[in-house]
Amino acid sequence: MLQQNNTSFQVNTKKIYYFLLAFPLFLVGFLICCIYYIPGVQLMFLSLFDQCKQINFLSGINLLILGVAMILLMMPFALFEFAIAYTCTDYLTPILIVTAAKMIGEYASFFIGKELSFFLKELLKEFKFFNAIQKLTQRKPYKTQFLMRMSGITPQLIMNYGMGVLSTVSFKSFVIVQSIVGFPSTVLAVFIGKQFHKIKDIFDSNRSINNQSVLYVEFGIIMFAGLSIALLVYYVVREYTKVLREEVLVDKNEKLDKELEQDISNDLEKTWEDIELQSAI
Repeated sequence: MLQQNNTSFQVNTKKIYYFLLAFPLFLVGFLICCIYYIPGVQLMFLSLFDQCKQINFLSGINLLILGVAMILLMMPFALFEFAIAYTCTDYLTPILIVTAAKMIGEYASFFIGKELSFFLKELLKEFKFFNAIQKLTQRKPYKTQFLMRMSGITPQLIMNYGMGVLSTVSFKSFVIVQSIVGFPSTVLAVFIGKQFHKIKDIFDSNRSINNQSVLYVEFGIIMFAGLSIALLVYYVVREYTKVLREEVLVDKNEKLDKELEQDISNDLEKTWEDIELQSAI
């Protein structure tokens, strides 16, 4: 009976894990459909982001709550960064709102993960490299978290909630890495969002020679930034996967060594039992 219960629990955790990975994408698709097909929802989002043009305390709080909710629901946060940067008329406002939303949302995720570690720990074991990440954070907590955030391939469930589950990750290291990676990525996202805004203005205006030259410059900046980010992510992902694979191999070797030691111990016990039996005869 115990084995059957454990088996069903494992199946349930696997289903829940994959549901949590797919849920943010499903939610984004659902919201896009609602915005596209339901005029009321479209007007609500337009009015929400239209507040960025004349930002005040209340509109800033509304946008902050939206950003925090997106992080807690593990939705693609870049959509929020680009949207608010595209709508705001300055650089400082979106940087402040996005940075605050990131900090509150990710810190809250960390503490929620810590409080629910009794449940999430079993759930996160469904992630292929979770055990490797757990051991890596014990030896190199800062480097491991840095690679995770820079790679962009680690699910937010692992990156935010999962770090709270691990006893090898302190809140101090989480805050430091989040600050080092989070703020520059916010500035970059706001910059890219602003470039989209400028390009739209150029397309909407009369295409004089000056406008076309500015357009080429804007496209060049975005292409250069995009290629630079792609190269950086490529090298980070390569290093990250290399470290994870090495840790997986080390873990397998340790398990094989333990199994070999256990087999040798069993053989020795059997040999001593045979010797004692022959002595008794």
